[in-house]
Amino acid sequence: MVVNNSYANHETVFREKGIWKQAQFVRQRLPAQFLMAGATLLSVGQQRGFVILFPEIANTTTGASGRLPRGEAHTVAMRRIRFLTYRHRSRSTNSAFGLLLAFNAGAVNAGGFLVLHAYTSHMTGFASQLADSGVTGNRPLLLAALGAICAFVAGAAACAVLVSWARAHRLRAIYAPPLLLEAVLLLVFGIAGAVMLTWSTPFAVPMTVLLLSFIMGLQNAVGSKTSRGTIRTTHMTGNITDLGMELGKWAYKGFRHGPQPSQMHCDVVRMKRVAGLILMFVFGGFVGAFGFNRIGFICVVPLAALLLGLSMPPLVREKRLSALPYTFSRRES
Repeated sequence: MVVNNSYANHETVFREKGIWKQAQFVRQRLPAQFLMAGATLLSVGQQRGFVILFPEIANTTTGASGRLPRGEAHTVAMRRIRFLTYRHRSRSTNSAFGLLLAFNAGAVNAGGFLVLHAYTSHMTGFASQLADSGVTGNRPLLLAALGAICAFVAGAAACAVLVSWARAHRLRAIYAPPLLLEAVLLLVFGIAGAVMLTWSTPFAVPMTVLLLSFIMGLQNAVGSKTSRGTIRTTHMTGNITDLGMELGKWAYKGFRHGPQPSQMHCDVVRMKRVAGLILMFVFGGFVGAFGFNRIGFICVVPLAALLLGLSMPPLVREKRLSALPYTFSRRES
């Protein structure tokens, strides 16, 4: 990998990624030894390689092939995990984050169905149930649909509030607070889900149904906000539709020869993304159904631990940075 060692030449790239201030701050404040040990690397799309914030250490950080040594590659991997909840996004970050959330949603949704006999993220079905029960006069079904929809909306609203709060406090990991809330609620569901099945609500469904609908609304909003609406993780209708459209373009291209308009070209990246989301959702469904069938509610505890692993390290780092003197805090970044 050839790296231009002129830091000034990278200013345009840094400004486009919204990290110019961070690069200046770190470059000015931190010693060269620290930069050597923890050079910040950003993945560039689907390419095999990295854009290095500090090009002057490129020759000592990467080899001739542009690949990092195994130890430093592990450090970069851990850093990228932390970047999953950061405000500055890339296509690869959104895809990796979406796959993890799709697995989590599939496990919770399928496992919850075995216990509650309802898909708590299926708002299309609840909306139809709301209309049907309104016409037939089935009051319990009407209240159940209304409660699930309201809980889902409340979860999405909670995500927006937490992300706005994080932006107002100038946090880097603005998506960590809603993930942390989801992890805590999943822990509550895993530990006290069986007890909550006996708690009645005004909506003619147990509290567990409302809790899972709230969690699914919260998670779906997180995935939507991180990707600006291009990635949905709790329902697969849109993803399966996108996959079908791209397959149709691909099939049409095979039968038609000659130049074609750009609208007819198959978006391979999009097709791989939605196919990955579908597969991870289904795989999560297998894991969740197996876990609920074998050990019950407690099987969601590992899922909560996964979300805690994504949300806690960035928040701990934010707390550590906020304890620094003002000139070294995140307010300058």
